[in-house]
Amino acid sequence: MKAEKKSAKAHADADKTKAKAEAKVAGASPEDKTKVEAKADKTAAKADAKAEKTSVKAETKADVVQVKAAGDKAVAKSETAAVKAEAKADVKAAGTK
Repeated sequence: MKAEKKSAKAHADADKTKAKAEAKVAGASPEDKTKVEAKADKTAAKADAKAEKTSVKAETKADVVQVKAAGDKAVAKSETAAVKAEAKADVKAAGTK
């Protein structure tokens, strides 16, 4: 959930950056238009790349957290089984004395 929010925010920020760049292009004089368009395209590409990087990073972090939680759960289950086996062995040993 957190990864999705970060991804959405990153993409929204990229869209905002692109909109600002497009506004600059619209307001540019005819002589400067080509130069401003090139700069706007470069800015938009950078914003998209940053958004994608942030999105991937957030998703990777979420996956790592899930794997760690699964590992912790497996360890806890293993420890519980060991304690139960030990208790069972103690009961059995007490019964044979």
